[in-house]
Amino acid sequence: MRIRSRCCVCEKPIADSFWVCADCGCNFRLAGSWAAWPDWARELRNAEQRRRRRRDNTPYPIPLGYLSVGGRAAIERIFYGDPGDSDASEG
Repeated sequence: MRIRSRCCVCEKPIADSFWVCADCGCNFRLAGSWAAWPDWARELRNAEQRRRRRRDNTPYPIPLGYLSVGGRAAIERIFYGDPGDSDASEG
């Protein structure tokens, strides 16, 4: 059981497979499907779901050396423009 997530109500550490801790589930009657929860609890659950997705799907940079020559050239054109399009050559 991984403990990386937090209860979407009180933010206590809980297992990834749950949205609320046992205390909040009992105190606020959040048993069963989250679709049957009150609006405020569903909003908290949706916010926690977005947070978990960002946590689990962190983007990472790809070194240019991993790309093909054509891919590298395309990225460099996006960032630096085409050769000869520089402002310095217009002077």
